[in-house]
Amino acid sequence: MSFPAPTLALLALTVVLALLAGAHAHATMNPATASANAYTVTALRVPHGCSGAATNAVTVQIPDDVYTVKPAMTPGWAVSIDNKTLTPPAVVGGTTYTWKIASVTWTAGPGNALPDWQYYDFGIQWKTPAADAGKVFYFPAVQKCEGDKTAEWTQVPKGADDKTAYEHPAPTVKIVESASSAGSASNGTAAASKSGAVRNGEGAGKLVVGAVGALAAAMALVL
Repeated sequence: MSFPAPTLALLALTVVLALLAGAHAHATMNPATASANAYTVTALRVPHGCSGAATNAVTVQIPDDVYTVKPAMTPGWAVSIDNKTLTPPAVVGGTTYTWKIASVTWTAGPGNALPDWQYYDFGIQWKTPAADAGKVFYFPAVQKCEGDKTAEWTQVPKGADDKTAYEHPAPTVKIVESASSAGSASNGTAAASKSGAVRNGEGAGKLVVGAVGALAAAMALVL
């Protein structure tokens, strides 16, 4: 079966657009890397709504071994926290914690819901634990959208050997520098931000190059 050149070009263009749309279809933490035992700023990136519906609330769970968290103010959205009592208290670096922030929720004010065609970064400042390089922290997140729709990014691997490509994976931050080699907190944070930016940029660059190639092929069919 053969197709006219314009039809083939349209099909190729459709594939390109699908690749671009799905590039960051999952909710993610940005940057996705950090140094150990350092203060860092990470944002939960919400890339789209719930099946086209605008997002009006976002909740992110804080890992159990993260004790210092401060959410960013988001214009037009109210911020609330859910605290958890620690029994027994946790002692970390000489500091005793009797409670911690278990989750952070951002709720849109009237007229400020996040449209499906826009994305937003909901920021948190937190201190990474003194973990080894390679340690992954999971931040399960839930979007609530208009029309009582939801999008849950809560799937976490069941173990180190679980290589399942989950459909709705929990956002993650990976430690790329251990506590013993991290240096100062400020330097560690800068290194994490730079590393995350480079890695994200590399991925986006490869995708764009591939998309441009496919688009060029589509145009060649037309011409």
